[in-house]
Amino acid sequence: MAVPIIAGGSLFLLLGLFLVLFMPEHGFTPRVRQVAPSTGPTIAENWKSMLVTFRAGLQLVRGKPALVMILSIGLFYGLYSEGFDRLWTPHLIQDITLPDAGGLSTVIWFGFINVVAQLLSLGSAEAARRMLDPDNPRVALWTLFTNSAVLVFGLVIFALTRNFALALGSYWMISICRRLIGPYHTAWVNRHLTSNVRATVLSMSSQVDALGQIAGGPILGVIGNALSIPAALLGSAILLSPVLGLLVKAMRKEQGMGERMESREA
Repeated sequence: MAVPIIAGGSLFLLLGLFLVLFMPEHGFTPRVRQVAPSTGPTIAENWKSMLVTFRAGLQLVRGKPALVMILSIGLFYGLYSEGFDRLWTPHLIQDITLPDAGGLSTVIWFGFINVVAQLLSLGSAEAARRMLDPDNPRVALWTLFTNSAVLVFGLVIFALTRNFALALGSYWMISICRRLIGPYHTAWVNRHLTSNVRATVLSMSSQVDALGQIAGGPILGVIGNALSIPAALLGSAILLSPVLGLLVKAMRKEQGMGERMESREA
């Protein structure tokens, strides 16, 4: 059982070495710290620096509805994801049960499921890249909305079904949607940011996503313990569903902005 973990860790170490050697960073100027080079920043100074950055981000976001919406969408993406990531495997094992096909072990079954999910996700991402323009904000938002709606639907099916084939199909559908949401969300966010604030807002978006996972995971865990794993997975779909309303609102704003720009050009 330890061999796959050791192999995975070794591959990550090799990947890190490869990145250090072949992907150096150029043009980056670190912020000057007023500390002695021999001692380096203290833990308190690191926390103070983080708080300063967070406050600067809040001041930037305050009074800008577009940025508030961006962070709100990131929050809901984080709220649903932690519970699903922790509960989909016990749901398949306990509530649905894996079929006894050729005496395959649980490890092999999940290896097969994840490999197929990765291949389907990569293929779908490549197809979307060729057919859809992420630089077009309307296309990016429509792609986000469509994939989020399918994701909510897939979560509901996965939570309620007891049929293995249907559960497997819905899980793969969920994996594809999650893979497509990430790059299009980033592309849409970047359309609303200037270069001087992009790093700060993207960092805040990641922090909000992490806070969502921290908050959503225990909530869904309590539901799973008190009721059932399917109930917690259904709760995951419910936590994600407000994203659809926010994306509809964002699409209307983008449409209004586009119409105003076209009228000015005319």
